Amino acid sequence: MTNTPIHAIDEITIPLPATGLSLFFTAGIAARAWE
Repeated sequence: MTNTPIHAIDEITIPLPATGLSLFFTAGIAARAWE
């Protein structure tokens, strides 16, 4: 039962930087497209 909360936290913690990074990456592409 100890692994369940840890796994749940990992599922929440990992996607957050991933989505932030993808948004940052997409913004970079959009900035180039506007130029």
